[in-house]
Amino acid sequence: MTLSKISIFVLSTISLASIGQLHATSLAHTPLKPTSEMLVKVPVPEYHIEKQTIHFSQAIANTAKLTPDNHQYTSISDEFWFEVSGKQLNQGIDLNISQPEALIRLSAKKVTGEWLPDDHAIDPEYLQLIKDQHSIKKAFSSKVTREQLAEANIFPNSSAVKISKDVGIGKFKLRVSKALDNNQKYLINVKEKGSPYQQTLTMAQQSFLPGQEISFNVTLNKHEQSVVKTRHKAFIKTTSGFKQPVSFTNKKDQLQIKLPSALPEIKRGELYELHIETMGIDAGATIKRNGKIAFAVAIPTARMTKDISANKQQATIGLEVASEGRYEVSGIIYGQDKNNNFKPLMHSASAYYLEAGPHQVALKFDPEVFKDSLLTAPYELRSVRLTDQSRLSVLQRHTNNEAISVQ
Repeated sequence: MTLSKISIFVLSTISLASIGQLHATSLAHTPLKPTSEMLVKVPVPEYHIEKQTIHFSQAIANTAKLTPDNHQYTSISDEFWFEVSGKQLNQGIDLNISQPEALIRLSAKKVTGEWLPDDHAIDPEYLQLIKDQHSIKKAFSSKVTREQLAEANIFPNSSAVKISKDVGIGKFKLRVSKALDNNQKYLINVKEKGSPYQQTLTMAQQSFLPGQEISFNVTLNKHEQSVVKTRHKAFIKTTSGFKQPVSFTNKKDQLQIKLPSALPEIKRGELYELHIETMGIDAGATIKRNGKIAFAVAIPTARMTKDISANKQQATIGLEVASEGRYEVSGIIYGQDKNNNFKPLMHSASAYYLEAGPHQVALKFDPEVFKDSLLTAPYELRSVRLTDQSRLSVLQRHTNNEAISVQ
């Protein structure tokens, strides 16, 4: 098979290259120090921050479909991955394959600060697939070498193979016949395209504060029917690239992880990842799946108070600011149509540079949008949000259930 035919598999798993080093580390390393029950005081970022106050409003078309507040972020996985050593690959590693023509990628991992020689990549010619203690002849229908992947500028020190259709499914051993460095780590990724088994991982939001609970659901499905015998392991990949096992609890038909109140110092725009490893047993077969969803953890530099009122000119919003910086308040105005149904009318945002302390800020609306709209009173302000623009983080948001009457 040519590189172009296997590139779909390689590109579909490209995000795995960012997994980095999977060593355990504490999530509470070098913690931020809260100055009060919730808020944190941190220095003003060194880069330039706009200080001019800005107001913006935009009409929302009657046909527009807004993302609901309870929108779920979903990852659907037909693949699994795990880390092994060169010694384990020489001895042979177990693979449970549930779909014919599975694709396998093997990537030598680079340790931070160390040079990784090209010869650490595995030549597909030295790969053996073993079943019932017998090596399978013509086990792979295609092979992609390190040089081919390097030419495509993806996955350095990696190679890939596709299992032949005639090999079928079941429990196999994958072995490398050429001697490898015993301590060299490799990431093995197996993608079972077209498999009836899929892991579905969902989260209701992707922005959190330290100490907040992450609620999620994870299932292993076969043709959209849940596999009963399953177990899951949860990990959080930190912004430093480390993967930390975490425990979860069942609460109100959801799984929950509580983030530590003290987290590593968070840099602008950095993301954490929730990783879930799933193993299921169905009709005697072992099924493995991995999934992940990225999320942000915001430094709680400010918060909205309950002091919010609104009229057709503006909403007045109380803020408690612990860290000097630029903050944005935003929201969506809803009006009623001729059937007395509330529909979105206008999105507005106002941004201010604020010093630490209490503030009353105005979220200003455009009167012309009210005039031009077919929607009428009563009006409501919904989806109010506070964003720290200086540090690229969403600090607080209201749901549609927290509507504010516009007088």
